[in-house]
Amino acid sequence: MKRMTADPSVHQQNLQAAYRRLTEVQRTIVQVFAIFYEPVSRVNAGKCWSMAIPPWAGSQRIKPLTASQFSAQVTKAIQQGTLTQAQGLGPNCPELLVDIVVRDAIALGTFELIVDAIHRQFPLKRRYNSHGPRTFVQETAWLRELRIAVYREDQVAIDELREDADQAYWKLTQSVPTVIEQIINNPFDAAWFETLSLEFRQYGLRLTLAEAGRTGAAADNAFETVEELYQDGKLDPETTLTYVEQLWLRGHLREASGVLSATPVGEQPGKYLAWQGAIAFLTGQTDEAIAHFRASLKQAGKSKAAQASWFDSPATALFFLALLERGQPEDYQQAMACCQNLKSSQSHWLRSSMPLLERVIQVQGGLVSKVPERLRQGEDYFLRSPGIPSLLQAYGIFWLNTGNFRSWLPDYLTRLYREAARLDYGWLAMEFAALLFHLGEGVEEYDIYAELADALREECGSRPLLDIVQIQEPWELSLNALGQLTKAIAPQSPAAKPVLRLAWRLQFSSMDYWHLTPVEQKLSTKGGWTKGKQISLKRFTSPRDMPTYLTDHDRQIVANLEVEHPQYYYYGSPSYSFGEGALLALVGHPLVFWADMPDVRINIVAGEPELVVKQIWGDRLRLSLSPEIHTHNYTLAFKETPTRLKVIAVSDDHRRIAQLLAPSNRLEVPAHAQDQVLKAITAISSLITIQSDIGGGVAAAAVPADATPRVHLLPAGDGLKVSLLTHPFPEGGSYYRPGEGGKTVIAKVDGQRLQTERDLKAEKQQAKEVWCGPNWVCPAPSWTSLAKCWPSCWTMGTKPSCLASLLITSPFCGSTWIARRLPINT
Repeated sequence: MKRMTADPSVHQQNLQAAYRRLTEVQRTIVQVFAIFYEPVSRVNAGKCWSMAIPPWAGSQRIKPLTASQFSAQVTKAIQQGTLTQAQGLGPNCPELLVDIVVRDAIALGTFELIVDAIHRQFPLKRRYNSHGPRTFVQETAWLRELRIAVYREDQVAIDELREDADQAYWKLTQSVPTVIEQIINNPFDAAWFETLSLEFRQYGLRLTLAEAGRTGAAADNAFETVEELYQDGKLDPETTLTYVEQLWLRGHLREASGVLSATPVGEQPGKYLAWQGAIAFLTGQTDEAIAHFRASLKQAGKSKAAQASWFDSPATALFFLALLERGQPEDYQQAMACCQNLKSSQSHWLRSSMPLLERVIQVQGGLVSKVPERLRQGEDYFLRSPGIPSLLQAYGIFWLNTGNFRSWLPDYLTRLYREAARLDYGWLAMEFAALLFHLGEGVEEYDIYAELADALREECGSRPLLDIVQIQEPWELSLNALGQLTKAIAPQSPAAKPVLRLAWRLQFSSMDYWHLTPVEQKLSTKGGWTKGKQISLKRFTSPRDMPTYLTDHDRQIVANLEVEHPQYYYYGSPSYSFGEGALLALVGHPLVFWADMPDVRINIVAGEPELVVKQIWGDRLRLSLSPEIHTHNYTLAFKETPTRLKVIAVSDDHRRIAQLLAPSNRLEVPAHAQDQVLKAITAISSLITIQSDIGGGVAAAAVPADATPRVHLLPAGDGLKVSLLTHPFPEGGSYYRPGEGGKTVIAKVDGQRLQTERDLKAEKQQAKEVWCGPNWVCPAPSWTSLAKCWPSCWTMGTKPSCLASLLITSPFCGSTWIARRLPINT
């Protein structure tokens, strides 16, 4: 048997010698602390010792100790360095000595007695009336039980402890394979290791090498051990697949292929199929690889958790690359679904690679026609260890081909190549070197990496990954998106009509009190749409459960769904809600309705803040921002009319303007500063809408203002709720109260800055004619009371009188007033 680590350190040897010099009583005391693992009080440790050791040794050999006698022996052990005690904590065994002591306890026969005493003194508790997972106050208590299970070779207990850790409120800092490897190598003891069953030795090697394969961690000693077991014909099929993985990652693909061919399928045919897919892909047989991968994934199960667990090794990660290379629509669809699933798996080892890979899939699949203008700096990615996640991220950055990544990525690749080469991961080193040379092509210092990559590839026999994805120009991306759109539409009949659609019901009082609900509507036999039924927001988090009839606009809204897990998530379910970005995404959606009036369709429009310049008493000018903007605002929305919601994306420029106008978003200046105010208006007119009593001073295209009043109607029982507004720019911009607000308005309309001069008197006069004219048949308030009560909606009569009033009103309002489908019987 080859040694799995170098010789023990001098310090570890000194600790071992000190332990051997202790008396028998003191050694058994140190054994209690070593098995307990975490710091424990002398009193509690003494109780465990008294329950286990005197009965084992006999009263003539080791006599029971009082609490003070036990404490004195502990102090002597601390003086010898075999125990340590930090301030405020109980004693514990040094990490370098702990496994030496535990193995000695096993050899003496005290291990099980001490474990039994600990469990009787500190029984494990379970949640949910003793039927749920076990609870551990902190990770060290969990580690104690894991170490006990490892030394007992109890695989069932180890698996149960892994499930316990997944539901603990503390975060796990050491994985199970890491703990097992530490136990085996602290230090490696050939005689002890040989005492373990072959089955458990292979179990430990599988966990250790699987973790090393995922992260690119050092595992030379474990690899040598598993290689020796294979040569001796002692490896089971499952551990042989782990050996195959290590051969590939270490640059021996041909040998890995031969070992796989000679290995029986075993009890896990799904893993064997995945490895057949990996070997086929690495040797250029992409179609065959995808067939093997899909057959393997099908055996894993249909649940999201089962699908995520299938991606448990570097071999299965190659499935993404195979799908990207073949590039059929169904390939991109499957790759996207798997990618989104892994993104939602909080602790998955590939999760950090998914955002970049998802964007590559979107670009190549024609789901988006452009890439981000720049990428984040390298420190924002997990380019730390030479494993598969770092390789996927590096290629994702390269394939997106955007931003300034060429200025910083080579430095990371250089470090990753050197680390992979040092750890003897030849295949990973080869891929890092090939990518590094390509980025530095033409630069002499990078030529060496081409030679290194070629040499490693010749030895390995693996195809290059560099050209799996073809980097495309922006115009190519657009054409590709059009081509994919055609493919998606082609199978559908031109006459086919959707039978399901998604509508949105919005409840909105303010930015602090709003709620968005998706509703599934069905096309009825009469040709109309049903009122619809609410669907669960949880469906939008699963690619499998996602409604198939969503439009692109619906998907933009769904992308703003937020999931919040409870702090102690085993006590409750996650909550789902839409972030403020959903309001922005609603802009222009044709199927948005008020939640309390589901028959009333509302218009969601994009807007911008308005700077109002008003002459006030005392020869002063007041500059105010509407609506008010504070530093924490990123999205604002308000009801502009009863059927129109304006949504504003607050920019940094908007927040800066608000800060300059003081905390109340208002600034008063003397009237003689009018010229300076006009200059300020000119400077910011491209950022916000301007209402001004003193003119604009802006070189914007001037258009005539429209003073025609607009009547906005909403059903209200047997009558109507009516609001009256003016719209100076008929094609866009804001609505205003007739005769109120700034005379000059500067706003962006259809992407162009326009300026108009409102005739406030004409607006007020026309509004009076609508409300107070001689032909008005419904009881109407006076114009004075209407102006005071504005912007309240006014209720008009019964159904017949409403209809008559509308017929009289429409000539005054032109053809631009907003009509809604109203249940009025004549």
